[in-house]
Amino acid sequence: MSGMRQTCSIYPPAYQLTVRCYGTRLHGCAEGSVSRYQNEYGTPTIKPDDDLLETMLRRMKQKPYSLDQTRRSIVRDSVIEVCRYRKWSLFALHIRTNHLHSIVGAPSPPEPVMDDFKEYCSRNLNRARIDPEKRRRWARHGSTDYLWTRERFLGALKYVLYEQGLRMEVYINSKLIKEELGIDLPPDLVGIRKWFKDTERHL
Repeated sequence: MSGMRQTCSIYPPAYQLTVRCYGTRLHGCAEGSVSRYQNEYGTPTIKPDDDLLETMLRRMKQKPYSLDQTRRSIVRDSVIEVCRYRKWSLFALHIRTNHLHSIVGAPSPPEPVMDDFKEYCSRNLNRARIDPEKRRRWARHGSTDYLWTRERFLGALKYVLYEQGLRMEVYINSKLIKEELGIDLPPDLVGIRKWFKDTERHL
């Protein structure tokens, strides 16, 4: 594949950021979890450990948080809102029941971006008055992946859009991807899926 359009910056053209809900994928769980000290994509996960999981469960001060359809819609709109306000480039977003995946470009380290996502989402969820006061919603930190190349970007995009199981709350901005990264994708999810299949056949 040809290279992705680059800018002279210490930051990558895009990040893949994953933010998990409070109380989900605890350390020691069967699915594996990510350490906040080693959270870049591809780093080893913490292995299943029943004793560690029991310790983490005892430390929880509230029940795990989950996102139903109403909450997912609020989270989607909140992430779009903060990206517009900060002038960050939101390329794609997929909100699930217990986490959200995003692909975003920002002239910033990824940590402040994730912090702002959580802050705006919590603020708007509070305004909707659908949760008790002082509800804990987000796990600390999150997972970060630096997408420096076209191959890494497209791999992350395919993962976020099509490799999460049943599709839930999805956002995609093909126009922005073309304008900023030089990758010409169809405007809709069905077309992008076909584009991926056609591209893979020609590799």
